[in-house]
Amino acid sequence: MRNLMIAVLFCFSASANAGVFAGLRTVNILVEELPGEAKGCGIQKADIETAAAFTVSQSKLRINEKARWYLYYRVFVRSLAPIKGCAIYVGLQARMRAIAEHNKATEWASFWDYSSFGVVSESDANKKISDSVDGITKAFLVEWSKDN
Repeated sequence: MRNLMIAVLFCFSASANAGVFAGLRTVNILVEELPGEAKGCGIQKADIETAAAFTVSQSKLRINEKARWYLYYRVFVRSLAPIKGCAIYVGLQARMRAIAEHNKATEWASFWDYSSFGVVSESDANKKISDSVDGITKAFLVEWSKDN
């Protein structure tokens, strides 16, 4: 009985140390639709997708539109017209798709979350977004690399 208990504890310990991103080799990049105020600050969805794809491409992780895992970027922009500025929030979640068998609905689960916030002049907003996307994507890649 004592030997069995030790074996069970060892198995539990080994599985508890396995990282959630272990074996992850491909991800998709998904950027949420931007609010209308983003245009006034010079921010476009394509720029965010390009910044994210560039940062991921510098790692061993590969981009695949059909990947089960995806990096989900949320960007909120608020124009601060009186001071010609923009309040910017950039969030990133590493999510995994799951498909319910009976009703075939696509579900997701978030396994990692990180965000950045700042206030910048309208002329610097696009650079701030690119820098934020780069920074939070690199933070994810650090966590991913610990498991791979």
